[in-house]
Amino acid sequence: MVEPGRLAAWLHAQFRHNLALGFTNECVRRFEANAIRYLPLAEAVALRQPVVAVPTGVPAPLEPAGAWRVPFNGTSLTLWNRIACPEGPGWSTFPVPDTPLFHRHESGTLLPAWNLFANLCDMLLFREERELTKRDEHGRFPLASSPRYKAGLLRVPAFNEALAFLVAAIYERCAGASEPRIDDLLLPPKIVLSHDCDILHGGDRITQAIRLFNFLRPLTRARAPNLRKLWHIPVNMVAPRRHYFDNATGMLELERQYAYRSVFYILNGTGGRFGARGGPEISGELVRSIPGGWEVGMHYNYDTFGDSARFLEQKAEIEGFGAGPVTSGRAHYLRFDPLQSFRLLQSSGIRFDESVGYAEYAGYRCGIAGVFKPLDPATGTVHDVLELPMTFMDRTIEPGGFEAMVKHIRRVGGTLSILYHPGTFHNTEEPELVGGYHAALRYCHGIGAESLLPREVLRVVDGMAPA
Repeated sequence: MVEPGRLAAWLHAQFRHNLALGFTNECVRRFEANAIRYLPLAEAVALRQPVVAVPTGVPAPLEPAGAWRVPFNGTSLTLWNRIACPEGPGWSTFPVPDTPLFHRHESGTLLPAWNLFANLCDMLLFREERELTKRDEHGRFPLASSPRYKAGLLRVPAFNEALAFLVAAIYERCAGASEPRIDDLLLPPKIVLSHDCDILHGGDRITQAIRLFNFLRPLTRARAPNLRKLWHIPVNMVAPRRHYFDNATGMLELERQYAYRSVFYILNGTGGRFGARGGPEISGELVRSIPGGWEVGMHYNYDTFGDSARFLEQKAEIEGFGAGPVTSGRAHYLRFDPLQSFRLLQSSGIRFDESVGYAEYAGYRCGIAGVFKPLDPATGTVHDVLELPMTFMDRTIEPGGFEAMVKHIRRVGGTLSILYHPGTFHNTEEPELVGGYHAALRYCHGIGAESLLPREVLRVVDGMAPA
């Protein structure tokens, strides 16, 4: 296991990456001024300096213990795994002992009241995946196995809340018992819009066969089929691009209206239930139709999982369509092993990934609305791949829930990954999703959220350009 000092340096680097995306330049400079110290608990308690002392080496349980909320900047922070107030003279707790945010010594030392270091490291190092071995039929870690999901904490951006607290502490916004405010230090929230282009041709044999199966399935339960489901078979025979290829270009035009841009992740290679269905011709046509101000990435096919040769072959084909160097992507079916797959991505030239997430739930799988460079806890290797965990997918966006999560990120800072498939943008086969993407963009635009492409996020993190 990586020793605490090296782990602290890595975590601090992830804070800096997200500061550059979500906070003013002055915040970035102050964060470098040694105002935060990462120390063993005993040393943190004994410190007598006006700094934030973050305890390291305090183990946290796999199942979160005793969550509570604290008012902060017009919202609230959700904390768990409490750090008790040190005994002895000079220590006090803010705002109140029952729901503490921090403990302060009269000398100025400020101690987070929750196990900030262990909580964040456990999430960013995929502790749940490492210690819980259950996997689903696709080799993925199941949502139902997550202790944070069971505790109702998967929609808490714990990393962002911790960073917002640290910024408030450095700027001395935590004085007294009043609610800390940092509105003037925050930049507008960022969104990374993406589209997994797995079906571009609604008339292919596999898609049509699935429709026929879904139409006939009620008969196995002695129920009458829904004739509306059969209607789409002749529709896509006559107009195979309707609701798929046409939707891809339709989303692009909608984004243009809001001055937003997106990345299109192209699925190619083998067909079948888990793979590309439309063939290289239609994929190449889509790539060539995407304007230069947008981005083309790779939707890693199901059969590239752990197969470097197949991965590189399919990546080269997308680049051959005219996409240029492909440096970003997401795994099809989210078939991705965060303990193994980053090595393949790095060796294949992928620098930005959005594969970590849950297909059936909107939330923060790694406790972060933002980016981080994964660290292998066994070797101490930091992968040169920037991971932006997927927060929202079209089918997981709930009315009210989406707005509440985005509003919270506006108060604590962050970058959100939002995925919409072409087939769910405007498709009468799924009427409940029609208009959803437009509503999401309208809300994000209304609160001032800014869209970034993967290559732009990389430039910010690499220090090549301001956010």
